[in-house]
Amino acid sequence: MMSKKPSIEGLWYGGLILLLSSLLSLQAWQNPALFDWAASSGEAVFAQKEYYRLLTAIFLHGDLGHLLSNAYMLLVLSIFFYGTLGFNRVGTFGLVLLSFAGGLLTQVLTLMSYPPQVRLLGASGLVYFLAGFWFFSYLMIDRRRRILARSLRVVGVSLMILFPTTFEENVSYLAHFHGFWLGGVFGLSYFFLFRRQIRSYEEYQMVEPDFGEVLESAIENQFGDLK
Repeated sequence: MMSKKPSIEGLWYGGLILLLSSLLSLQAWQNPALFDWAASSGEAVFAQKEYYRLLTAIFLHGDLGHLLSNAYMLLVLSIFFYGTLGFNRVGTFGLVLLSFAGGLLTQVLTLMSYPPQVRLLGASGLVYFLAGFWFFSYLMIDRRRRILARSLRVVGVSLMILFPTTFEENVSYLAHFHGFWLGGVFGLSYFFLFRRQIRSYEEYQMVEPDFGEVLESAIENQFGDLK
């Protein structure tokens, strides 16, 4: 299933998320009061019950550098995630809802770990959720390689593209952590829920054995290497 070309829907949904993020962020840069309305915090969400902030904060970014740092991985992961895994009755739009549910839950867990006044904004929690979902799905689905080889690929790629080379004070690495492990849990659950359909994409090819090679192998097993 993962060897096929991703559907164009993945690009459309990823582009739409980036467009909404760019528009809301641009408005906030021109009108800083929008940050007070859209950013999430423990006080605003849990005490004042302004739950809409869990969604609006995903599209809101502090500056252009913050937006660009999330844009590349968000677009790439959207292409693979939405364009490959939306194969069943859940559909691509269902995956979008599922991923945003994971992004909202990531924010809830992150805000619960911070003081009430700390504000959270940006799509990095969603990005890491998509990454965790995709990597664990790949680990379970793509059986063209052995499990050890798949595991090494997941660990290697995760370290290269997800692990920070420098640490910044205003970056919520806790949101990255919660997003990644939640994505992994969602991805494993998704696989086991639709395991039969996923396995139906696998194709096997019967290969006719070469009689000479079979005979030579039998002779070597019986009498040792005669060469």
